[in-house]
Amino acid sequence: MKELEKVVDSTKNKLISNQQQQQQQQQQQQSQSKPKKQMKDAGVRRNFWEYDFSKHEDLSEEGLSEDVTYLFGIINMNRRDHLGIANYSFENDYLHHLSQILLKNFKNQKLQIIIESKYNKHIEPLLSQLNSNSKNAIVRNVETSDLRSWKHYKDIERIRNSDWWKSTTGWLAGSPQGYSDLYNPIVMHKLIWLSQLAKSNPFRTKYFMWLDCGGICTPNIAGRGIDKFKEKTMHYMQHRFLTVLSPYPSNHEIHGCHRETMYQFTKGLAPAFVVKGWVMGGSRAAVGRVAGLYEELLKESLRAGCLGTEETVLTVAVYGWPEEFTIYFNADPKTPFDGGDFCALVNREEDWNEPVGEKWAQWVAKQIEKGN
Repeated sequence: MKELEKVVDSTKNKLISNQQQQQQQQQQQQSQSKPKKQMKDAGVRRNFWEYDFSKHEDLSEEGLSEDVTYLFGIINMNRRDHLGIANYSFENDYLHHLSQILLKNFKNQKLQIIIESKYNKHIEPLLSQLNSNSKNAIVRNVETSDLRSWKHYKDIERIRNSDWWKSTTGWLAGSPQGYSDLYNPIVMHKLIWLSQLAKSNPFRTKYFMWLDCGGICTPNIAGRGIDKFKEKTMHYMQHRFLTVLSPYPSNHEIHGCHRETMYQFTKGLAPAFVVKGWVMGGSRAAVGRVAGLYEELLKESLRAGCLGTEETVLTVAVYGWPEEFTIYFNADPKTPFDGGDFCALVNREEDWNEPVGEKWAQWVAKQIEKGN
């Protein structure tokens, strides 16, 4: 009987040992396979939620003047038409509008103009009219060959020339974004050029701002004048990067990038507003921080097949990292289906109060102080 009990006990122990070993093996297999699945499912998202701003150089603001350096850039992308201009040409459009905007609004302001060298002859006479001290306005030449050798150019072209992208929405194929290989490289460089200007900082200013000169908003600065515009925007750029947002809730894409692709980068949030790229800027440090984030997002979004514009990438940045931005809404954020005014930053007649984004940030800070 005792011998039988020993055999039973021995068999029981072996069974328990085998079960324990099987459980340990299953746990090990699960622990090894699960992270791989998570990494595969998470893709780029896992890295971005832990984005490390310290990877990029902090741009010092010590000893800088409380002033703004403005950046304008015009490159001939071979548009077919624009703003209903008869007998369209680059000279009658961008060169003409740049001259008008600068002479009306930006005399004696610190600024840089980015342009192809073949158009320098059009710009040089303008510089002497802009400033009593001609050193306050400088020209930087960027050629189309530079844009076509850009590290992201081939990825942009691969997506732009695909059948599935141009059929994303009806307007793409006939738009400059669809037919010009230079459109995206130009607009996607706005913040990159602004960051490069902030780093070189030729006029030793604290603030930097990009302004479109081929659109409808920048000319409206003349309504209140450059001094008032500067006063208002410098307030918004004190600690964060200024962006303006307009409603864009109904389309399945944002400037050619599918919304479901954008969800990878916006923590699943569905953007109801889109950043408008006609104006952007901030302090030297803020420009450096946001530009670093922007370049990472641009690289990863192209890898994911998301070809929008600079507005698409900045929209992702605003939704993912709102604490980096001062948000100026072109329409009431509580009613995102109201189209609003793209140029509200300069067009609104009422007092230029703090934007909703600024008030929201202050409210959050107060809640943190209260321990809520």
